Amino acid sequence: MTEQWLFSSDDLVNTPSQCGEYSPLDKALTPGEELELRLRGCGYIHSVVQRLNMHQVVASTACVLFHRFYMRQSFIKYHQY
Repeated sequence: MTEQWLFSSDDLVNTPSQCGEYSPLDKALTPGEELELRLRGCGYIHSVVQRLNMHQVVASTACVLFHRFYMRQSFIKYHQY
């Protein structure tokens, strides 16, 4: 099993969205703001999957990929929708 998707507590509080690492002008998000964006993104995924009458496993897989993406990229640079 690869270690690239196992995150420590420090990794969870130092995400690209919270560091504002892309330029000095980038706004860093607070942990609460990032959590809200993650919840809204997964809520959107679940609503689309439900409207398309797809299996729950599709929504779960999409949410995992969504979270993984934002562990490497910033919400500032890439909008959640």
